[in-house]
Amino acid sequence: DEEDEEDLETDDNNAAERDLQELTFLLSEGLKWNKATELKFDQFLDDWDTVSPIVLQALFKYYQETYMQLVPIFENSPGAEFLLPNPSTADVLADHFYINSIHLHSDGVFGLEAECTWDEEHGLGILIRNQEVTSVGLAEEAYE
Repeated sequence: DEEDEEDLETDDNNAAERDLQELTFLLSEGLKWNKATELKFDQFLDDWDTVSPIVLQALFKYYQETYMQLVPIFENSPGAEFLLPNPSTADVLADHFYINSIHLHSDGVFGLEAECTWDEEHGLGILIRNQEVTSVGLAEEAYE
């Protein structure tokens, strides 16, 4: 059992490393990659354990608001229960979206661009200022 737990921990660590390697870091027009922007990204990643539950709650609220509009689209889709999970808790969504890009805006706002199971075409966009989610919407939200 201890060996299985170690394997799971190693798998989690490998997944986290892989996820970070697959992230794209983008700068808004006028910003240049330098030590200052690198430090901002590093600080954002360091704060992620604090910010991620806030992001998940904001995403859950957004999902609850759009869920009923999506139900008719997925009504006859195979695997609809996976693609469009019932919005019972925020944790239900954790495995249904994947952040692929972090945008740093010139005003210090971070935009998260993500793929999600319920809208593969438009994805998700989340804006974060000072560890607070200010907006959730389609992927374009992250870079506008």
